[in-house]
Amino acid sequence: MKRKRVVIVTGNQRVAQAIFNDVKAVFNNDVDIDIVYPSQIASLDAVEADAFLVTRWYNIGGLTDKVSSKSKVVRTTRTISESGYKKITKIPPGTNVLVVNDSEQSTSGVIELLMDLHIDGLTYVPHTAGHYDPSLKIAITPGESRYVPSYIENIIDIGNRHIDISTVLALCNVMEVNISEIAGPLMNYFNMLLCRDVISRQYRDTLSKSMYMNSILKHMEQGVLLTAPDGRIILSNGKMNELLRMQITENRDYVSAVFPEGTAARIANMDNDTLALNVNGREMLINHETLNFGDTINHNLYFFNDVTYIRRLERKSREESLQKGFVAKHSFDDIVHVSAVMDECIRRARLFSRSDKTVLIQGESGTGKELVAQSIHNASSRRNKPFVAVNCAALPESLLESELFGYERGAFTGARQSGKKGLFEQANGGTIFLDEIGDMPLALQSRLLRVLQEKQVMRVGADSIIDIDVRVIAATNQNLMAKMEEGIFRSDLYYRLNVLPCHIASLRDRREDIVPLFLNFIGQKSIPNDLAARLKSYDWPGNVRELENTAEYYTMMRDFDMPLPEHIQPQHTAAGALDSDDIAILSVLSNGYIGRSALKKKLEAMGISLSEYSIRKKLDVLQSRNYISRQLGRSGTRITDDGRDALRRRMGK
Repeated sequence: MKRKRVVIVTGNQRVAQAIFNDVKAVFNNDVDIDIVYPSQIASLDAVEADAFLVTRWYNIGGLTDKVSSKSKVVRTTRTISESGYKKITKIPPGTNVLVVNDSEQSTSGVIELLMDLHIDGLTYVPHTAGHYDPSLKIAITPGESRYVPSYIENIIDIGNRHIDISTVLALCNVMEVNISEIAGPLMNYFNMLLCRDVISRQYRDTLSKSMYMNSILKHMEQGVLLTAPDGRIILSNGKMNELLRMQITENRDYVSAVFPEGTAARIANMDNDTLALNVNGREMLINHETLNFGDTINHNLYFFNDVTYIRRLERKSREESLQKGFVAKHSFDDIVHVSAVMDECIRRARLFSRSDKTVLIQGESGTGKELVAQSIHNASSRRNKPFVAVNCAALPESLLESELFGYERGAFTGARQSGKKGLFEQANGGTIFLDEIGDMPLALQSRLLRVLQEKQVMRVGADSIIDIDVRVIAATNQNLMAKMEEGIFRSDLYYRLNVLPCHIASLRDRREDIVPLFLNFIGQKSIPNDLAARLKSYDWPGNVRELENTAEYYTMMRDFDMPLPEHIQPQHTAAGALDSDDIAILSVLSNGYIGRSALKKKLEAMGISLSEYSIRKKLDVLQSRNYISRQLGRSGTRITDDGRDALRRRMGK
């Protein structure tokens, strides 16, 4: 606060000192205070100050003619302290009380004050020179006990009167002092006073609430902005100044002045939502709400959260996970399918991703259980945390235990001197995928059960537990119910795992997915119809994994006569029967001789895609039935009479 000068004008030295102390209590050392007596003013040509406090208008010696502005002159009104008030309330109601001050006029002023404060139930008797009334036993005086008659038995000294709330506020207004700058000492002063009227009490309560709110805003870890509809900043806190690296001037600065143009526009266009922005190199998450005051006044409240440190931790955690390979690479969008059964499976899995409950994925080997597990993780709130996959069937029991739970230094021969974190610890905050859970040794199943129940692990060789926050997804291609009946899988573990069950159908139960998957693996949009039929007729005991291997084989062998593995047999039709491709070939040949290459092009023009190998095989079959005649050299192939009869019969049908 800029230093100010206050001049106190009064004819009473004791009153002057009391007012001096009050002003000092409110403004601390930020004001210079002088006392001028009315007798001194007459000899002065001019008096300059930021404010003048006078006790009586009639006793200021022409002060108003010697100041630069009469508005700087404030008449003091005074009140008593709360402690003085409590002393008076102890006087029995109906008592006659002598009121004593240093003069008759001052005594009348005290009585008026007591009446204004509604201290009722007492009869106030003013003390005058030569007054004598031995029936009076109690006297009230504002620090002037020396004037109380000797016959008074009980003196209630209420202390010096103090300048009241209205006078302090008028003084702040005249000096253009921001009340928030003196809020602390001002509230201490107000709490000492007895309020003269309802308005003063209401203002004190409002100021108190405002101070509490300012204190809360000051200590908030969020930046806060309250703006008017035109973007003017009405309120901000210290954290906001820190984030913006500038001092915001309330009621003067605008959002457009404190943010870059593009950023300011995005903030102004928020609609009770959340926005992520980079402000001064800091990553901010901004929440917005509209505050309605009446029907026409709408203000905007913004909370700025600095998430830079959190984002750095997330990136660091993700980088460490990447280095260790603890990352889920796939999402639900990577699951190629057209079948309704996979639609339902994915729908359920998406729903499960919203929860932290344990998921049990069941399905044959090669159906894509880990793909679904990774997709659940990447759709969950843990997506930026580790995804740790472990195959419970791939490791021996002794090694699996130390890998899952870790070990302490010297836990066993060959152990690291520093010990080692287990996979559960390394997955902390993220997801652990326990593949082939049905092959987990019985001895380890009890330890896993404890992890699921208590969310705690104990390293091998340790004597203390470690709290963890890990989401568990388990998978198996075995019948766990049958293993439970055999006594080689714990039933309590099964029910802990099977909270959110997810079943993935085998490929033979969703044959409509076979060709789309195959096309995805080979990177083509289509394959010959006979090849597609052969793929769809096969049962795929190895499911998607086997299909992918077949696609890799096809990619290398597509230019050969047999582009698929031999065990994937072609689809057979009934003996002597003609399929749609045979009919198409006979129809083309009915127009005359044609070579095999030309035949292939004609068929493609009809929307029939057959490989050279398939066409040759079909021509062999048709020739064996005497439906066609094949010539040597370039003469090509023609339809026979038997072929025309067969074509007419089929077309007639």
